[in-house]
Parts: sequence; C-alpha cells; structure tokens
Amino acid sequence: MSKPSLRLLAAVLAAFVASAASSPTLTFKFKTIKIPGAFYTEVDGVNNLGVMVGVYADNNTSTHGFMLSGQKVTTIDDPKAAENTGCSGINNGGAIVGTYLDSGGNWRGFLYRDHHFSDIGPPWSMSASANAINDKGKIVGRYTDSGGAVHGFLWNGESYKTIDAPGATFSDAVGINNGGTIVVNWVRTSPHYHSSLYDGSKFQRIDVPDAYETFASAINNRGDVVFSWVSRNYGDYGALLSGGKYYKFSVSRDVYTFGLGINDQHVIVGLFSNRTLNNGYGYRATY
Repeated sequence: MSKPSLRLLAAVLAAFVASAASSPTLTFKFKTIKIPGAFYTEVDGVNNLGVMVGVYADNNTSTHGFMLSGQKVTTIDDPKAAENTGCSGINNGGAIVGTYLDSGGNWRGFLYRDHHFSDIGPPWSMSASANAINDKGKIVGRYTDSGGAVHGFLWNGESYKTIDAPGATFSDAVGINNGGTIVVNWVRTSPHYHSSLYDGSKFQRIDVPDAYETFASAINNRGDVVFSWVSRNYGDYGALLSGGKYYKFSVSRDVYTFGLGINDQHVIVGLFSNRTLNNGYGYRATY
C-alpha cells in the first residue's frame, strides 16, 4: 500500500522489473525477512538502530503491524482496528506510525508511542493513512475528503497542512526527513503516478528514468530516496536515488521487488514477491 502495506494490495502496484543497463553500478546485499508463522511479510520502515516495522498476514489473511528488533518480533495492532493493521514508519526515538481498518470500513492513521495509540489524520477527513514520521515528530500521510479526493498531509504536532502537487487529482505524502523535505506521489489527469520532493514551497520532480510509473517511498537525512517503479514493459523493480544518481535493483530476476524504507546507515527495506503476487517476503538490503 503506497503506504499502508497495503501498498502491495493497491492496484497501482500490480507489476514491475527493469533494465539495469541504464543504471550506474552499486552493490546491494539482500537478506530475507520473514515473520514466523506468517505467509506474507512486508517491511516498510527502518530506523538508524536497525529496528524494522511493517505488516504480516496470518493464516486467516488478517494483517498485523509488527516491530522487529534484532530477533524479537512485537505485534502492533491498534485496539480500534476491526481487523487489519499495518505499520509504515519508525523514527530513531521508536515512535511508529501506521494505518488500521475501523469497524466502518475506513482506513485510519495512528501513532504508536510509549505503548500508547493515538489517531492521526485531519479531523475533516473521511479516511486517512499515516505513512512516515521524522525525529521531530512530524508525520506525513494522505487523507480522503468528503468529495472522495485524496490529498497528502503534514502533521506538525499542532495542526494539519494539506499537500497537493500542482494540478494533481491525487496526492500522497509518503516520506519526511529531519530537514522537513517531503516525498510526494501524485497523479494528474492520466493514471500514471509520478514522484516529487517538496520543501514546503516548491515541488521537484524525481521520477525514475525510463519508468512508466514511479512510486517513491521514503527519504533519509542524506537526501537518499527509495522507490518502486513500473517499467514500460510492466516489469517491476526497486530504485535508489543517491547523490543525484539513480540505481535500479532487484532481489533476483524472477521476482517483483518493491523499495519501501530507508535509513541513514545505507540500509533499504521492502518487499519481494513471485510474479503471481500470491505471497510476499520482506527484505533488508545494504548498499
């Protein structure tokens, strides 16, 4: 889910792969992450201590949020959830954001801090998702208004600010670093997704070169951005923007790869799946 993990379940992330030929060289070393007993594991965020958060599905196909610290797995389910919960991001203080499905069938964002859950999302929204949190406690996400339009938002701890890319019919704020730079995915009139950096006043386009569609996922304090993207042949791949260069990557040739989270220690996390999309495993990659 663009974020909630539920990213994979969104139709827009149906397929991906790619041409490494146009990419500069960078070595990525992958390790599979799987929650014991789960048939699906997705890693959405990682902090500088290496603590990971994400989503797993049990045998009943319900999804649960989780935190993985070393070998210890902690399930994180919002008590207001009717069923599905997913964790999307974690900061260096251990505060976690995510999304749950309420009893009315609407998605709600949450903040989990000091063993306490609180709802996140503009009070005028019909539904909302909390996607990322920085060390200053600022949270970004998306919400749906009463007319069904989707907007990004920034919560600064006191008030909400709507974030809409210029001319966009859909905007989703998916990442924020400590400098306040925000990553936004957006759509105009065509169904093709694009990505931009937003500094509070202007947007800078950062689409992956030669991509049919681009989905940025997270930004670290170095300014590195991790992506998932769709090729023009409808293959699927991850990508990293670092030092002004794009590096494309995949766990292997035979799987879809989604880049979902990044920290300041050259670690990327995400999801890979077989091409039928009927299973999924998390990964941790160093670069």
